[in-house]
Amino acid sequence: MLTFSIETAIEALRAVVEDVFTGVPVIHARQNAPRPQADYITIDTGGMAPIGLAHTVVDPDNTDKFIIRQDYTLTVQFQAYGQTARSLINRLEINVSGGNAAVTDRIIADTGMSPLSANNLSDVTQALNTGTERRAAVDITFLVSIGEDDVDLGIIESVTLVGNEYHTVSTKNTDDIQWTSTFTVDP
Repeated sequence: MLTFSIETAIEALRAVVEDVFTGVPVIHARQNAPRPQADYITIDTGGMAPIGLAHTVVDPDNTDKFIIRQDYTLTVQFQAYGQTARSLINRLEINVSGGNAAVTDRIIADTGMSPLSANNLSDVTQALNTGTERRAAVDITFLVSIGEDDVDLGIIESVTLVGNEYHTVSTKNTDDIQWTSTFTVDP
């Protein structure tokens, strides 16, 4: 069973950001619904990238099973829309990327993710048919440690080795004896 759900974590992160920005709606990007009228923030997940190799340990509760842990980075893009877009993104970067210890603690507790860095803070204002829409964006990278419990990798119960043994019975090596032996190595 996996110990991390990206959907659950992103929804929890959305709720934390919405609590930090009281009165500012935080919605999922590209959703099929009307956009909020006032300033708002969207949240969108990028790719997950593994960090190093997975770590495998014997499950202490069941020695026939293993626990596999893998660390990943997850990039989440936030975009703010409206007259205060740049200000919202600046505040979001400070609060969500680790600059506010209380928010960081809540993100870790609620999502299982730890903020690592903020990148690509940019003004992405768009010209629309009705005028200019102010937008700003930032990518925040999180550390995620995903575990899978009760993994059956199989256990080697014994190994059988078959080979030839040579024993010298004379000092001149003319009367060597050869025989075949089978060895079983138990765990």
